[in-house]
Amino acid sequence: MKSWPKLAASVVVVLVSACALWAQAVTPDFSTPKKSVGTFFDYLQAGDLDALPKCFVTPANDKEKTLILYGLSDDIYAPVVANALNKKFGPNPKVPDFASRFGKLKALVMEKWDETINGDTATVMPPAPKPAPGVKIDPGFKPRGYHLRKENGAWKFLPNEVGMLMAGNPERGKALKEVFVGTAKEIADGKFGSAEEAIKALEMRRSEVRKKLDAGGPMK
Repeated sequence: MKSWPKLAASVVVVLVSACALWAQAVTPDFSTPKKSVGTFFDYLQAGDLDALPKCFVTPANDKEKTLILYGLSDDIYAPVVANALNKKFGPNPKVPDFASRFGKLKALVMEKWDETINGDTATVMPPAPKPAPGVKIDPGFKPRGYHLRKENGAWKFLPNEVGMLMAGNPERGKALKEVFVGTAKEIADGKFGSAEEAIKALEMRRSEVRKKLDAGGPMK
């Protein structure tokens, strides 16, 4: 059985090594729970997929390793394509700005969300929702936030505790990761004549994967 570092390295070679062509440099900071969440969003915005496992605690088993590598929502892969498009064709108002959404989310978390530390565990959660007049909130409703644990002095995510960014379907995640990373590499290699052509190809490929794995739903 491969160790976690060896498994992660093999995945990088197969899927993510090309990301260096378009990933932007990030200076990580895991000194507080909120800053760890911010670092995670920085990596997402930069399209630095091979750095994401650094944001998690050391996985306890193969299931957790696979979940960390492929269990996140496919939305996290979109900045890889966005950054490749921007580098190849320049800014284009017709192309969705996949990357900046994570910068905006980071700002929201840092300014508005609540950080609670209890020994070596912590949560970073959104504030309680304020219902509109006449609207009742289900008393069992629990906002989806981030759960972290302090490991070797650094705050890291627990597997499967990354809020709305956790999809939990590694088979689907692996297939979609290949679609996004592969399309970004083709953009860098000059396969597409325009950003619109590349986005159309990405949408078709993503739709095929979703249908094959019975996921459904349009690209957001």
